[in-house]
Amino acid sequence: MKRIAIIGDYNQNEESHRLIKETISDVAKELKAEIDAQWIGSDELDVSEKFLGQFDGFWFSPGSPYKDAENVLSAIEYARENGVPALGTCAGFQHMVIEFARNVLGLEYANSEENDQACSDAVIAKLACTLMNKKESLRISGSDSILNRAIGGNELIGEYRCNYGFNEAYHSLFQNSDAIAAIVESKNGDFRGFELKKHPFFVGTLFIPQLDFRGDSSYRIIKEFVKAVHPEEEKKEMALLKIGELASLAGVSSKALRLYESKDIIKPVKVDPETGYRFYSAEQCEIVEALVALQDMGFSLNEIKMLLQGSASKEELQVLFAKKRQALQETIWKVQAQIEEIDSLEGSLLGKKDGPSEKADMEDPTAEESSLSKPFLEMSDEERAWYLAKMVRVNPNNVRQILSEAIWL
Repeated sequence: MKRIAIIGDYNQNEESHRLIKETISDVAKELKAEIDAQWIGSDELDVSEKFLGQFDGFWFSPGSPYKDAENVLSAIEYARENGVPALGTCAGFQHMVIEFARNVLGLEYANSEENDQACSDAVIAKLACTLMNKKESLRISGSDSILNRAIGGNELIGEYRCNYGFNEAYHSLFQNSDAIAAIVESKNGDFRGFELKKHPFFVGTLFIPQLDFRGDSSYRIIKEFVKAVHPEEEKKEMALLKIGELASLAGVSSKALRLYESKDIIKPVKVDPETGYRFYSAEQCEIVEALVALQDMGFSLNEIKMLLQGSASKEELQVLFAKKRQALQETIWKVQAQIEEIDSLEGSLLGKKDGPSEKADMEDPTAEESSLSKPFLEMSDEERAWYLAKMVRVNPNNVRQILSEAIWL
């Protein structure tokens, strides 16, 4: 179980707040990752390393001014310096900018005009044109960054709920920093987000990706954030097998795998919602191989499901195995009887005097009459049919009548 701390002052009437937990839960479910996310008020936040070290990721929420901005800045610094995945949206982005300006760029008194109107380096300032309830087209600089990979390109749509943003007077200072991997800009070149280098995930966006809930644009950034918090799930996803790959490895058809899925025996670990493609884990190959082996033993799919899922009691298993053993024994007896019939037939037709045929001759006083009076291949069709019927112990009277009627007809 991984833990994410959502840092900010929660307001139940604010949509961007309500959607944070919902988006984390939604993405975690898709990735089959166990995530525990909890809100922590900025004025209630313990900024000690012992407390912050309990978390695997931080989301710095919208909603400025914070009740305790310095607490938030301390948590951002901790995440940046310790390589803990961090996402800041709206106010969270603004404070990521402030922390970076102070501790990386050396602007000791950097702040936001909203926090301190008299600050000497207001890296966050009141926007000339409000972005409240607005959307705009954005572009990501460069082509090799987490943001690029998350979006699947360089272009996206951003949605806002803010009146304060980046002070463009500091644009070149940030853009030229060796610590920044990518910058997100509007079509007019306005600074709307950034990502740090040499960090699992440190991204701040003035736009609010959770407002693109389950969308195909900025919402993807949240998925990348959760992957960074739960890297094992990303590795698992990369190692998944397509249905055809699993079928080839296990020696079955894709159609068979779909049948097993319909029977609720083996289900794909992931189904792409857009394409419907099915993906399986490497471990499931062993399950399929065990399933095929059980089928070869004569077990039905319902019986196999019971065995693989461990849903049967000890008594039920004993009954199942006893029935299966009895069925196999009966098959053995039947095959053995057929072998004896073949031996008997071979002995009669080829004149062999060993095995079951010899014993039958000794016990049957009319055996001599049953021997071939002329070569088998020289007999007429009626004679051969009559003789074969007698050899496989069919009632001669019935056979004679049937054959006579057949020949007459």
